[in-house]
Amino acid sequence: MMKHFYEKILPGLCIIVGINLTAKAQTKTENYILTSELLEATTDTTKSNLSTKSRIDKITYFDGLGREKMSIVSPKAGLSIETMALSSQLLNPSLATTVTYDGFGRVDREYLPGVVPNLNFTTAINYADYPETSNVYSQKKYEDSPLNRVLKQGAPGAAWEVNTNRAIGFDYQTNQGDHVLMFGINQSLTNSGNNIALTVTETYQNGALYKTTTTDENGQPIIEFKDKQARVVLKRIRANGKEFNTYYVYDIYGNLACVLPPKLMQLANNTTTNAVYTPLLKELAYQYRYDNKNRLIEKKLPGKGWEYMLYDKQDRLVAVQDENMRNENYWLFTKYDKFGRVAMTGKIWETNSRAGIQDYITNSLGDNNVSRDANGYTQDGIKIYYNQAGYGFGNHVLTVNYYDNYPTAQQDVSLTANVLGQTIATGNRLKGLPTLSVVRSLETRENNQWNFEHNYTFYDNKYLRAVKNHKINYLGGSTIVESELDFRGKATKVVTTHKRLENNFPVKTTEIFSYDKFERLIRHTHQINTGKVEVLTQNSYNNIGQLTSKKVGNTTASPYQTVDYQYNIRGWLTQINDITNLGTDLFAFKINYNTKDQTKASNATQELFNGNIAQTLWTSQENPYIRSYDYNYDGLNRLTNAGYSNLSKDFAGTYDEQLSYDHNGNILTLKRYGQTEQSTPRLIDNLTYNYENAEKSNRLLKVTDSSNTLGFNDGNKTGNDYTYDINGNLKTDLNKGIEIEYNHLNLPTLVKKGAQTIEYAYSATGVKLRKIVKAQQGVNAGLTTTTTEYLDGFQYKDGVLQFFPTTEGYVNAITAGSVAYNYVYNLTDHLGNVRVSYAWDDVNSKLKTVDEDHYYPFGLQHKGYNKPPKDIAGGDFGEVEIGIGIGSNSGSVNYKYKFQGQERQEELGLNWDSFKWRNYMPDIGRFFNVDPLAEDYSYQSPYNFSENRVVDAFELEGLEAVTLKTVLEFGNSNTKGLQAVRTNREYINSAANHYGVSAQAIGSIIFQEKSAGIRGDIANALSKGFIKNGTTSLGLGEIQVDKVAELRGLDADKDFDKIVGMLEDPKTNIDLIAENIADMQNSIGRELSVSEVTYGHNAGKENLKSQLSKGEKTTNRVSIRSSNMQGAIKDALKGKNDERSDKQRDADNTVKKDPLQYRGFYENQGSKL
Repeated sequence: MMKHFYEKILPGLCIIVGINLTAKAQTKTENYILTSELLEATTDTTKSNLSTKSRIDKITYFDGLGREKMSIVSPKAGLSIETMALSSQLLNPSLATTVTYDGFGRVDREYLPGVVPNLNFTTAINYADYPETSNVYSQKKYEDSPLNRVLKQGAPGAAWEVNTNRAIGFDYQTNQGDHVLMFGINQSLTNSGNNIALTVTETYQNGALYKTTTTDENGQPIIEFKDKQARVVLKRIRANGKEFNTYYVYDIYGNLACVLPPKLMQLANNTTTNAVYTPLLKELAYQYRYDNKNRLIEKKLPGKGWEYMLYDKQDRLVAVQDENMRNENYWLFTKYDKFGRVAMTGKIWETNSRAGIQDYITNSLGDNNVSRDANGYTQDGIKIYYNQAGYGFGNHVLTVNYYDNYPTAQQDVSLTANVLGQTIATGNRLKGLPTLSVVRSLETRENNQWNFEHNYTFYDNKYLRAVKNHKINYLGGSTIVESELDFRGKATKVVTTHKRLENNFPVKTTEIFSYDKFERLIRHTHQINTGKVEVLTQNSYNNIGQLTSKKVGNTTASPYQTVDYQYNIRGWLTQINDITNLGTDLFAFKINYNTKDQTKASNATQELFNGNIAQTLWTSQENPYIRSYDYNYDGLNRLTNAGYSNLSKDFAGTYDEQLSYDHNGNILTLKRYGQTEQSTPRLIDNLTYNYENAEKSNRLLKVTDSSNTLGFNDGNKTGNDYTYDINGNLKTDLNKGIEIEYNHLNLPTLVKKGAQTIEYAYSATGVKLRKIVKAQQGVNAGLTTTTTEYLDGFQYKDGVLQFFPTTEGYVNAITAGSVAYNYVYNLTDHLGNVRVSYAWDDVNSKLKTVDEDHYYPFGLQHKGYNKPPKDIAGGDFGEVEIGIGIGSNSGSVNYKYKFQGQERQEELGLNWDSFKWRNYMPDIGRFFNVDPLAEDYSYQSPYNFSENRVVDAFELEGLEAVTLKTVLEFGNSNTKGLQAVRTNREYINSAANHYGVSAQAIGSIIFQEKSAGIRGDIANALSKGFIKNGTTSLGLGEIQVDKVAELRGLDADKDFDKIVGMLEDPKTNIDLIAENIADMQNSIGRELSVSEVTYGHNAGKENLKSQLSKGEKTTNRVSIRSSNMQGAIKDALKGKNDERSDKQRDADNTVKKDPLQYRGFYENQGSKL
């Protein structure tokens, strides 16, 4: 556990907490608090000993009124910190941030971190590391009233200075002639399974609503109306001559009963006639019903059937059912133990009504808890060591979770005494910890026997940190991950041992991680079996913590590539290498926001100030011309025009994309040019989209192409193209000639194209395990079967290993008698799109580009100049290891993870990009399933891709868009899984305060594990390639006031002091660890053991205690864990308003705590739903 020592000095008073470290550099004439955070273990707390230890010192100076005015952070090196070849200046920056106040005591300016020589209070701060130094602060302007409301918010940089029109503006009024409709719900006419009875007869009277207008840096206003209960009733955007209204309707108890999106309101023409709305609700509205305890029991999303929920007497969600399930008479159930931990999930077949089942659960099942049973019972071929109590006995098991100990009779792995020198915890030390999860492999039944995966987690005895994960896959093979953790919980060594089958020769990788004094990753090495040690990355940072250089591949002295990065004063990435001076670099990329280069694009882009990208430019060694896109957007930040140009050859328009949308963002028209790069652009797509129910739906009915078969192929010339099931999943696509079947996770299990088929298999947690393709290789040829297996990142084709990921690319397995493992590196753009892949050619002794890809904004690949994949000469580059059970040839041509790092499904002409929860069609720019998080984005269509913000946002696992302003890592990695995220400025400042580093360091560097608190969990996940490199969300162990309040049934404000005490409660640790594990699983796209969540709860306690000691109370103090991207990003990063009432929020949280709703049942480490 980390250790803090405090010294508080006030004039005339000395309060010492912990150990008094005599201040050598702080100013004694100022009020201050000095905190020293140790980076290495010690049992000697004497002053002389501590002064030799590695630590991070943070001193905060206060003015006479107790207000913070300066904070300085300085790392102090001991003997254990690796220095590498970095200069002392880079290793020893002291970073200072200052705050100034106006005459009324309000915060005026907040300065970016600057360099100072020591811990002394000073006004001489060096800002030379920023691209401009004249306006290195954000500033607020307030209204002249006691309310102290902010009228303008400026940002760092002269362009965003508070007195310019590029500052964010706020206006506070009441409604006056705004024509806001007053909706209501007729409770007596609202019946189960039918549309709610919506009423509207009038508009709100003038002055009845609070009206807040927020104007962004580009001058686009967003208007929000709230009633006197502070509930949002309308969000309105006026842009491009149109009005986009999203209404929120509440029942008489204050529960959110209906959301009316912009398309519905546009079709209704904002009328007050009830009958106009009724036929629009089924396809376009979000509808909710509650029981007499204000628990959400029924809901309907646009284009989907009704979904039902059941609860036990403890208000825990115990079963859910969508309409597809209802047609087959089954529910998805969850069983809990007495601590509220998920013990078991599965399917139960019931023909009774929802109300009837609810009465049975309430009246007959008591506390509805299960408990451990040493004898257990057998179900679906596995032994379950729980009793048979609770709702859901005797049916289809999906997951079983064990805690506190390892079921003796269940153990199919041996319990080792130590892992990499760390003693393993046993007995009572395991109380409260997840130990084993058993997860069904859904579509892999063989010989009438269901397959299950077993995932064991082992902990170190001293700190109870997960240090080993042993997973037995559904084929009987295994993946074992062992982690060596330092005092702070950072992974310093990770050893992964993988076997497809139990009798196969293992593939073993060993990774070593080194950190600087700010605990930022500075070197990461990788070794396969006993082969050469490959240096994957060597990172260099500037004084303010930004990653400025990354050396990739080969050895420390002779890297294959050096990738350089530049940023603007906002911390936004502006350059990857230099497009005008490529030198030996294989790829360069430039981003313009509020500046622009002279290009030849036909569309005139404008300088943009709100984070939208105005231009991108790129070049490469294989294609040495400078190419570019100029972008135009509408007022909702949706891309409307991407104008291509080749600056070197005077070509323009060759690869343009032009789009128009309806009010929900459904694409109406799309024009695309391309196929060949030439002086006269060639139109390849001229698409018109039509939607169901006479355009009164989000479900696409057909696409008509009036150009040719290039790009999108309009294979069906008569009638409609698409049909859907009751859950809104695409069933038939006549353009491709396919039919699709789905499982209960709404994931495709079977694709049929005549006699040709693709079968997919998943785990119960939604992780893809297998793909079997039966396809014709020629016109008159028979069917050929190809099987692809996805085993913890190791990908096989017909039983032969193809590749496995690294943080910088992948390892290609080539077999010709023996196995050669070849490191292939990926260079990506700001969204994680793989642009160039390269490797060392041993035969010709040179670095070689093996693949190059460039894209339209919506994801189709350019044709005409992209370089196709190719093998390295000789096919053998790297260390050779003799393997058993691994054979045949494989090459980089099998690697399909390109656009946003997702796998392109090319078989049977699908051309889908396979995100975890949905599949995307780049030719028409849409998903073909409803977004599992649709409720959080009710202002748009649930089929939209990345909110149509395809230039500055990536799509997170098919769930939601994460904008570039929140992207810290641009993901220079090929891996399948999480793209890293960055927080907004408010959150960055919070994280900086937590970890004693600069906000700029957190806000704009890559691999900032220390600053973001990621520690060993990220290093572990990185090592296996499941996370984009250097994810820098605030740590897994970090928790929020709201989370503790939720877990303990407290009020975040009223019980604030109690919450502080709760941090020392062991059960808090248990609950938080479970939360972290389940959330991390959602993020990385695979079931995750605790061994990959190595930092955990102890650090979280200390972090929150640090916050609470400052009196920081904020409902946005969420855990931005690299784990919980789904909920945390939406709430904290986007500052999303919660329109629900307190009653509804309490009732609704049970369902919505897991953003994937149903999928929360299958998290195999016992997170509360």
